[in-house]
Amino acid sequence: MKRMIKYILLGLGGLLLLYVGFIAYSLLTRQIDREIASNLSISSDWTEITPQPPLKARNLTQTVILYIEGYKRDIADTRQQIIMPNGTVLNPEVQVIDEYGNVYPLKVGQWLRDGVGFTRDFDAGSNSEFPQDRTYPKVRIRSDRPFKISKVFWECYEPK
Repeated sequence: MKRMIKYILLGLGGLLLLYVGFIAYSLLTRQIDREIASNLSISSDWTEITPQPPLKARNLTQTVILYIEGYKRDIADTRQQIIMPNGTVLNPEVQVIDEYGNVYPLKVGQWLRDGVGFTRDFDAGSNSEFPQDRTYPKVRIRSDRPFKISKVFWECYEPK
């Protein structure tokens, strides 16, 4: 009888360990955020970011997030525009360039309280993924109206 209880407890302990491992794995691989630049002034000329080491597409969705100085989006705001407090509308262009020189134009795909996330431009005939067999050594940003960025993040996300 003691032996049977011992095996039951060992089995339950093993199941608990597997469950905790699965949760930890899910949390660690679901989203990866990496700061790739800070304190940038954006103008009509391309501002080029060269992250070291180069970026990798690690999950299904990759997003370049710009935290724009002075930008605050109200949760009730349904306008699909980046509108600054003074009424200026920003239309930044964001591109990711792979190691072979292929350019991936991005478009707004995520609205944050003080930032905007740019993802693949599906209207340009792309699929939802950045190819995972290469690196991405450059990110470029420009805008017809100047603005400042406090931080730029590369986010890899696995929707569940």
